[in-house]
Amino acid sequence: FRPPREGELDYSALLITFVRSLRSADLSNRMAGDQLAALQGGGAAEGNTVLQEEIERFMQRFPLDESARNYLLNSSAEVQRTVVQDFNPPRQGESDYSALLISFTKRCRTGQHQLAPPMQQGAGAANLVIDPARLQSEVETF
Repeated sequence: FRPPREGELDYSALLITFVRSLRSADLSNRMAGDQLAALQGGGAAEGNTVLQEEIERFMQRFPLDESARNYLLNSSAEVQRTVVQDFNPPRQGESDYSALLISFTKRCRTGQHQLAPPMQQGAGAANLVIDPARLQSEVETF
């Protein structure tokens, strides 16, 4: 810890900010390590390498925010495979698929992904029906 100015009477705010930045960096490093362990653990090393490569290609094809990325990476290998193989959003070329991916992954985690009607190419917002109660439930459980 090196404050920008020496001789201050109170360094508490600067020290707190410094400690928070260290905690944040440590948490990011641990999360990255946990994600790597999740991709490497739970099966044959060769199978995990293949799954890891599939997930990397998947995330290049379908851009995700950090939250959705973590949600997928913290899922079981079986759920990850299902998501990579079966995720089929209504439109290709979007800038962010995070909400769709989290919803689909959640259904895969609970074994309900087969119950969802298949997403059809070209289905637009005009066909979109939102149930506010279900949306709130999804947000609260995430």
